[in-house]
Amino acid sequence: MKRNSTFLLKVVSFVIVIPMVSLFILLLPWVMSGLAEVIPVSNYIKYLGFIGLYGAIIPFCFGIYQIIKLFNYMKNKVSSELYLETVKNIKYASITVSFLYVLGMPLLYLMADKDDSPGILLFGLIVFLVNCVSTILSAVFERRRHAF
Repeated sequence: MKRNSTFLLKVVSFVIVIPMVSLFILLLPWVMSGLAEVIPVSNYIKYLGFIGLYGAIIPFCFGIYQIIKLFNYMKNKVSSELYLETVKNIKYASITVSFLYVLGMPLLYLMADKDDSPGILLFGLIVFLVNCVSTILSAVFERRRHAF
């Protein structure tokens, strides 16, 4: 049963990563170019948006890779030191993504202000809060492993 659950979690991890990366590679340039046509101010800041979003996908994929490694460690019953190192890497990846989205929030505010769409800010806030929850869960898991 445990082997099937780790396999299922690995599949879910890949199902999350593959569409995310493909959307970033294929659709993001098209969306940013369209946004630059609609909102002329965003023509200058679209490159900052590219840097922020592409910069956030790298630690996101690294965090997913670390989660897959953690599943392998669970399956093979590896020592707790490797668990802790992997959980720390997940925590740092999550903090990095949160930090990059916080840095990008002023850009999202400019886009939302020109477009009169609060959904853009809500999206940035949701991504930030999800990463904060991930960071907190990683820290709790790390602390519990230290207790044993």
